[in-house]
Amino acid sequence: MDISQIIHFAITYLLPTGLFGVVLAYYFNRRLEKYRAELSKELERARGFESYMSARMGTAYVFKQERYAAMLTLLHDAYIAEELSAEKKEAFLSEFYKAWIYASDDVIKAINEFHDLFLHSDTISAEDAQSKVGRIAIAMREDLGQASTLREKDFVYRFVIRE
Repeated sequence: MDISQIIHFAITYLLPTGLFGVVLAYYFNRRLEKYRAELSKELERARGFESYMSARMGTAYVFKQERYAAMLTLLHDAYIAEELSAEKKEAFLSEFYKAWIYASDDVIKAINEFHDLFLHSDTISAEDAQSKVGRIAIAMREDLGQASTLREKDFVYRFVIRE
């Protein structure tokens, strides 16, 4: 093979193949850059949404925590305290009805079980009441994402004797 054949081969086959490779590389690099830009925009949107949801969930957590604390106090005042009144039960039930919107299924079921205990029993043992209150507290803690090894019997209302 002489030099003219080599030049002819290079011009005929290698040069177009090389040009085609360059054009192909350019095309795919442009597509890749475009895809990266779109992906970057999506990532920024996702980060913004994540930030928004994080702030919102933080607010929801605080709201739930405050409402659950209020419900436990009202529960004590309405059903456990020495001086029970219809007003206190109404206040608890009003708070409970509001909780239907935000409380987990387990919290609602636990409160219903507690309330059913008082509706359907003539005499209620302290152990039964304590167990139901403990179930409510555990359900609330789980709804708030609190990992715990506590059991129902670990939640006891403490009474202060005043003289």
